[in-house]
Amino acid sequence: MIALLNEGWESIDWVAALLVFGGIIAATAHYVLYNPKQKIIRQLKKSPPKQFYNIKEGEYVRLHGRVEQAAEFLESPLTETPCVFYRARIIPTGKNNGHEFQEEIRFKPFWLSNGMERVYVNPLYFGAVDHLLKKDLDSQSQKEKFSKERMTAFFDKYDDTYDLTDLLKLGEKMTGVKFTEAHILPGDSIAIKGIAKWKRHPETGKRFVEINASYKKRLLITDEPAVIRTLPK
Repeated sequence: MIALLNEGWESIDWVAALLVFGGIIAATAHYVLYNPKQKIIRQLKKSPPKQFYNIKEGEYVRLHGRVEQAAEFLESPLTETPCVFYRARIIPTGKNNGHEFQEEIRFKPFWLSNGMERVYVNPLYFGAVDHLLKKDLDSQSQKEKFSKERMTAFFDKYDDTYDLTDLLKLGEKMTGVKFTEAHILPGDSIAIKGIAKWKRHPETGKRFVEINASYKKRLLITDEPAVIRTLPK
């Protein structure tokens, strides 16, 4: 009888172990397949980087280079940073953690240069851009970089339910909400993936490549050094 009981417990232990192992595998697969960061990295890794002179019309291509200004700068809403791309967020914290965060993304066309040649990056649709940016500036740890007036205006723009002064004490430790901002600046080293279109300059007649996107073939962009180093050469 004791031997039978022991065998029964052993079989239960095996079932439990298999369930735990299966749960770990499922969680890992979900993270790899559906985590936004992993999706961007996976898409970037599918394509080897292309030399600018070897780009074909309509090709969904990965390119590496440095950002150069092509149009008037954007000014980010919270830190007044001149940039070609920014992402600003309001993130509820503490007791307000159940509320959804708000996000604003703006993008200006720019040149991507490899030192000898350039391509013109112009996604056309904000909704067709997926980005993976370096760590945000954070209003809780880098408070001096954030304008109080701009934080208030940005909050009021997206949330008319709460009074910002009820959620945070300006000039003191922030409570209830934090602001973050990330940028792409001229001179930044980035990797992108987008649809190549050969065009001709209307004044000079010189041909150049424009990189844009569609909702199926999205413009992917990252300035994260740790990610760029892992991409196939």
